[in-house]
Amino acid sequence: MSCCNKTTDPVRFGGATLDVVSDSVTGRDLEALFSETTGWPVTHARFTDEVLVANPFLAKLSELVDAARLTGNADFETLREINPGLQSFRSWLAGSGRKAFAEALGPDLRFDAELLVCEPPAMAARLRFACTPRGSFLERPVNGRAVSFAENVFYAFEAGRIKEAWSVIDKAAIEAQRR
Repeated sequence: MSCCNKTTDPVRFGGATLDVVSDSVTGRDLEALFSETTGWPVTHARFTDEVLVANPFLAKLSELVDAARLTGNADFETLREINPGLQSFRSWLAGSGRKAFAEALGPDLRFDAELLVCEPPAMAARLRFACTPRGSFLERPVNGRAVSFAENVFYAFEAGRIKEAWSVIDKAAIEAQRR
């Protein structure tokens, strides 16, 4: 969904830079929203103070997450004025996103960071997931079978915000567990 169309209103949007986001949430907000939506406890765990003291870049990133500032300085009122259909994360989860969210997660989603490497302005992580999705998951029919898999994700930051993200998910591990 785009918030505006430069071609239909070039006077208003031509040359403009807009932060295109629909909401600003913290890790604790996500914990509460996910728990409320799923009906089971979903927890958010911050890095320990020792880890944050040892890595100023990760400390700054955690501060941005805690303050819900990874979205930058988007003006939500103006964005919603431009596009009244732009939803908050809460309203998306309560509406059109609820079914997809519940089906994708299953009742027992868990993930742990097995490896985390920070070298500003980049961060890389190997995340280990375990869940029992219903139906299909990552385009693989799993139909309620428990699966575990790894994701390798890389982030590039600019001005304290995620500029780009690359992710590789081990779909072969999911496929092997379906047999």
